[in-house]
Amino acid sequence: MPEWAADEGDFQKPIPVSGRQPLPEYPEPALEDGVGDAWVTVRILIGLDGTLTAVTDSPLEASYAGPHALAFRQSVERALRRWRFEPGYFAKRGAPIDADGDGTPDAAMVDSWTRVPVYYDVRFDFRIVEGAGQVTSTGQAGR
Repeated sequence: MPEWAADEGDFQKPIPVSGRQPLPEYPEPALEDGVGDAWVTVRILIGLDGTLTAVTDSPLEASYAGPHALAFRQSVERALRRWRFEPGYFAKRGAPIDADGDGTPDAAMVDSWTRVPVYYDVRFDFRIVEGAGQVTSTGQAGR
């Protein structure tokens, strides 16, 4: 966690809402032309309400720049518009309590929480396998 966040509390990363991270489709024109392997790497910003508020080029890795590059990027952006998350937040804990009276703190209750925007770099890999377009994704670019 960055040093500036240490006083903010425990960071809870955004959690994908089940079934709300559809993969892009392999673009039909690129499939017909037999482009083969391509990739698109983007930085997504997950807003305070769990929706994506921005999609930009990732500074970690350049995307495929060959034929139909724009079609691959557009396919990624169409899919990303449907992604949903439970937002990320910082949870501040109060003083630990000794619930059983043994002199050792047992737990600390969350006093407050603050939603925060969070970004991730995501890579989508496009391949043609046995004549069909397939798309996979990694949670972080460069892996």
